[in-house]
Parts: sequence; C-alpha cells; structure tokens
Amino acid sequence: MQVKEQIERLVKLQDIDSTAARIKKQLAGVDRQLADLAAELEKAEKEILTAADEIQACNKRYRSLESDINTNTSRIGKSREKLRAVKTNKEYQSLLKEIDDMQALNSRVEDEMLECLETVERLEDRQQKQLAAQKEIKERVAAEEKHIQKEAETSRAALEELQVEWRRISAALPHETMDLFKRVRHRVGLTTIVAVTDEVCQGCNLNIPPQTFNELQRCEKMMFCPHCQRIIFPMMEVVG
Repeated sequence: MQVKEQIERLVKLQDIDSTAARIKKQLAGVDRQLADLAAELEKAEKEILTAADEIQACNKRYRSLESDINTNTSRIGKSREKLRAVKTNKEYQSLLKEIDDMQALNSRVEDEMLECLETVERLEDRQQKQLAAQKEIKERVAAEEKHIQKEAETSRAALEELQVEWRRISAALPHETMDLFKRVRHRVGLTTIVAVTDEVCQGCNLNIPPQTFNELQRCEKMMFCPHCQRIIFPMMEVVG
C-alpha cells in the first residue's frame, strides 16, 4: 500500500476518532441531564409536601386553640355561677376580673385562630399552584427525558457504526503503520496526523525546515513534525 493511501486512511481514522469522541462526550452528559430533570421534579414534589406539612401544622394549632377556647368558656361559665353565691364585694370583684381576663384571653385566641385560617387558606392556594406547576413539570420532564433517551440511542447507534468503520479501515493498514499511529497518539493526543500548509505544521503552527517540506511533498514515507512530533502530510496530497 502506497504511503499516500496509508495517510488517507489514517486521516479517516482520526476523523472517526474525533467524531466518536464528541459522541462519547455527549453520551457522558446524558446521565447528568436526566439527573437534573429528576432533581427539578423532586424539588417541586418537596415544595408540595412542605406546604402540606405547614397546612397540617396550622390545622393542628387551630384545633389546639379551639380546645383552649372551649376550656376557657367552660371556666367562664363556672365563674359566673359562682357570682350568685359570693357574699363579699371583694370576692365579687375578683371573680369579675377572672372572667374579664379569660374573655380577653379568648379574644386573643380567636384572633390567632383567625390568623390560622387565613394562613391555611394562603397555603392551600399556594399548594394548588404548586400542584399545577408540578403537573406541567412532570409533563415537560417526561417529554425531555424521552427526547434525551432517543438522542442517546441514535448516538449509540452512530458510535457503533463508527467503530465498525474504524475496524474496517484499520484492518486494511499495515500493522507497523497502525502501531506507529497508536504510539504517536499516545504521545501527542487525539490530533495525531496533521497537514502542512505553506510549510507550516497545522498541529503546532510552526514552520518546518524547507528540506523537510520538500521531502514531504514526495510522499514517499511517513514523516513527523520536528517540533510537535505529529505525523505530517502535504495538504494537496490527501484528497480524502
């Protein structure tokens, strides 16, 4: 196999690897995207549960206050009964003060009960809005998850096709050429083979010596950039 043909195949392998790397990066982000969607839905659900807990706490407080009022009302009734039996003005005034104090306490408790009712009404309104928002989030998350999964399936299929193509091309290359390609890749990274344009290596953007460039133009052997050590080829020699 001529050097030019080997170079063309190596360029194709590199293009496949670059495309595969992009797909793998995309697939690596799928789990994060799905986790973000799940977190968004979980947050909406927690907000609803928090509102429900707050409503329950307010209702519990309301029942407790209601019990206090019933207890105080019963005491007020008993104190009024005692008024009929008192024999001194001092006892009479003391009972009146006791009744006034319990009535004032009931008034404050009633105010707090009213606040509880208003709070529950506000929380229930917020909860209804949260439930509506949760429904929208569920529908959107389900649609986005379906889209992400579909894209991921397409990407995995494309990746498998690339891998098949990579194996087909690499199998046709001499073993020593593939070994060289892999060694250089291990040393310099994904961009292993690059063109030289106007005597400038497109890998490191440095000029190569004129003698090296002239030799490169003949495309008789694998050559390397003296600066970055990537495999190089003359731009016009490789047509794809």
